[in-house]
Amino acid sequence: MVLAMWGGLVLFPSCAMAQYYGAIGYSPSTGAMGWGFDYPTSEGATRSALDKCAEHARDCQIAILFKDGCGVIAEGEEIYTTAASPSRSEAERVALRRCERRTSGCKVQRWVCTSRSMY
Repeated sequence: MVLAMWGGLVLFPSCAMAQYYGAIGYSPSTGAMGWGFDYPTSEGATRSALDKCAEHARDCQIAILFKDGCGVIAEGEEIYTTAASPSRSEAERVALRRCERRTSGCKVQRWVCTSRSMY
């Protein structure tokens, strides 16, 4: 493996680093959720989230799909918003800000982070 130094940081080849996907599924009619994280493909994370959500509702859809970070769902009065970021706190902040622009009573309902997040 070849390593490169740049500004005091060790850079690893991107192909050697595993990527992890996560997803959150959501049912607009019931509010049911399902999630999956640390999957090597987006398809795996999507399938996991939809399958888990489908245990509780029939109209599940992917609310957010993300890679190497965190995904968040915030809900307010009759709407939900999502955000993804390398860190949980940033994803929560963005999702809440988006929700509060459109309605009141916004709260984070679910967050999910992969192993490669900055949690």
